[in-house]
Amino acid sequence: MTLSLADPAQAEAGLVSIEHRQELEYWTRRFGVSENQLRQAIDAVGPSAPQVEAWLRHQGQLIA
Repeated sequence: MTLSLADPAQAEAGLVSIEHRQELEYWTRRFGVSENQLRQAIDAVGPSAPQVEAWLRHQGQLIA
């Protein structure tokens, strides 16, 4: 199954956007976390995908 984004340019820019449902689903699947965990990570470090991934890993939440 291919994951798609409402705005693929944001993913290419390394930004986690959860404004649209399909973006939220993409990033939760990408990182293997719940919506709540993803929101906590974004609140903690902002929308940078590498920083979100690092925060999730540091919290022991990243399974992907």
